[in-house]
Amino acid sequence: MAKKTINKSPKNNNLTKALLVVLGLVIIFVICAQIVFNFVVWKYITELQTVNLANLSKSALKELEDTMIRPEKGTDNRRYIPEAKLVLPAESPELDRVIYLYHPKEDGEFATPESLQMNTKSIYSRAISSLYASNIGELLNNVMPGAQACSRGFMLQFEPLESTETVKLSGTVKLQDGRTLYVYRETACNYEELNQFESYLLKAQSY
Repeated sequence: MAKKTINKSPKNNNLTKALLVVLGLVIIFVICAQIVFNFVVWKYITELQTVNLANLSKSALKELEDTMIRPEKGTDNRRYIPEAKLVLPAESPELDRVIYLYHPKEDGEFATPESLQMNTKSIYSRAISSLYASNIGELLNNVMPGAQACSRGFMLQFEPLESTETVKLSGTVKLQDGRTLYVYRETACNYEELNQFESYLLKAQSY
């Protein structure tokens, strides 16, 4: 018995091709839409992460700033730091709102030398405002380390530091009471204001 041959009509072939074309276009549209959606969502997520991380860093720096205090203003307008028996020149309009954090000498297993962390309110404010970068990579690699360094400002000690990886020695001051003051500056902070503050700190005296 002979087999019957079934021939598809041109109309059916054209319909199949049209359906395949439509299906292909739908798949391409879905892929493109997914790519665009992923890009938009990912951009939003990274921007949110950047802002959140900047806010956390800002809070941490503000908490540290709140622990720092102003030197006492004497009748001669000079600024006195009683804990370290140091006196600084009177502040000027170009350099005001000096703040410090005193660290007493600690003995024992975790011995640390007597030191002072010195900064100004204006330098601190600038460091905090710089935290809002364009992306999280820039924030982590460039902005945040610089802001943290500027928030630390200067470290004053009465003996030389053992490690100077992140700071450089601005100079030493031989005090009237026989002590030597070592003034260290953060190398990762490039604000012009630090140059003026550096000169100011190198005029410290004892009392």
